[in-house]
Amino acid sequence: MKRAVLLSLLGSWAMLSFGSAALADALVDWPLTPGEPSWYRVSLQGRPAGYLYSTLRFVSVQDGGQLLEATQRLRLKVTVSGIPVTIEADTSTRYDRELRPLAIRAHINKLGVIAQSSCRWAGEALHMVTTEGSQRREQTIPVPADYGSDLPTLLAIARGEVKPGESRSVTIFDPQVGALDKLTITNVSSGEPRTFMVDGRPVAAKPVCERSENLGVGSLLWLTAEGEMVCLEMPELMEAVAEKVTEAEALAELTPLVLSNSIILDRELPASRTLQSLTLQAQATTQEVTDLIPTTARQRVEGSGLEARILLRAQPSPGQTLPLPLKREGFESDLQSTPLAPVDNPRLRDLAGQITAGQTDSYQAALAVSHWVYQNLQKVESHPSPINALQILDQMRGDCSEHALLAAALCRAAGIPARMVTGLAAQRNKVYYHAWLEVYVGEWVELDPTWKENLVDAGHLRLADSDLDPLSFMRMNLETGRTLGALRLQVLDFQTVGG
Repeated sequence: MKRAVLLSLLGSWAMLSFGSAALADALVDWPLTPGEPSWYRVSLQGRPAGYLYSTLRFVSVQDGGQLLEATQRLRLKVTVSGIPVTIEADTSTRYDRELRPLAIRAHINKLGVIAQSSCRWAGEALHMVTTEGSQRREQTIPVPADYGSDLPTLLAIARGEVKPGESRSVTIFDPQVGALDKLTITNVSSGEPRTFMVDGRPVAAKPVCERSENLGVGSLLWLTAEGEMVCLEMPELMEAVAEKVTEAEALAELTPLVLSNSIILDRELPASRTLQSLTLQAQATTQEVTDLIPTTARQRVEGSGLEARILLRAQPSPGQTLPLPLKREGFESDLQSTPLAPVDNPRLRDLAGQITAGQTDSYQAALAVSHWVYQNLQKVESHPSPINALQILDQMRGDCSEHALLAAALCRAAGIPARMVTGLAAQRNKVYYHAWLEVYVGEWVELDPTWKENLVDAGHLRLADSDLDPLSFMRMNLETGRTLGALRLQVLDFQTVGG
């Protein structure tokens, strides 16, 4: 599960970097003009972890005109359970005079797999080409009339044209997930500006809030009266901060931020598969516990604020199961073919048919898939790169993420609605970031193909889930990644089988 959490961090920062170009004084013909490159030191949980570089320039086009090109470069260094990881993202966006993105290019190193995307706006649609590893995908996406960027609103706020408390919205395109997103930009300034030290000089800036509708992630941008961004804060994601500094300060040698793939408990638990119920006391550092941990059919959050009690129970056996084939009505998103789970591919469909041959009960068919994945997928502690279900079949090895993704894809190919689930799973005196799946067999049932659990035990603490489309997959990873370094757990009570 370590890989998915890191990808959530990468995806969110890459997405937000499109709105982080340094603003400058207006010209007669262009609302923005190139200036000196801007360097930002990126910190996570109060520790320097990398840098963000941003620059503007004019580029000539074939018709003799000019476009404004904004380039951003992001570099982060972290260490996960002793393994050093570098996260890299480079983006380039070309704008017309209304500061609408005409072309976007992105190059991202996703833990060893290079993902590249190019997008062009032509009339009423965006045309996008994405390559990731050996996979290539093309999309044509219709755009609404308010398609654009956050830059005009940021400039208007800097010039005092947007009153404090006033919001404006714009539809933007996020190439990382290949989807349109509604961005709400609010002038949250009140009272005196905040003073930042930039290159040894005091700089006054006021706050602007941006929030993504799709991802539910907010950021706070601090702008000067001239429109210069001096700080970007993402308190919901590992307390991430990008502060404007000199080039030398941004590129200074870093000690990588050390992240753990687990949370230490205050006492040791018995074997996880014996847990029938578990009660935990949760303490969050910056967000309310209810914002980090959801209440579901199998777990309940009691309390509010930074502390709450979590009551978990093992997944009960399904009371009623449905025969195969199941109806698709109402479960289209849980059966759909996606880039991560291309269930229309004959290879996946044929394999799913072989695994479930002779099965008429949907739950037993799902168990057959889970057992096949458990028995045939070689288990590695942490696979280094993000891959889809077909690539997992090619290499036949992976961690819990690969087990859960492949099992969910095969269940879908067999006609069983399935989702991927991420969360924390208890093992002795720790809870580890983990992934499993849930299937609909007359009711939703959670099972764990990595640990061969037909019904997950009470030590499985659910944080998020995904329909396996790119947008919900990133949202799942973001919701899981928000808990990194932000959650403490204490064991209050537990019951075991026969206990």
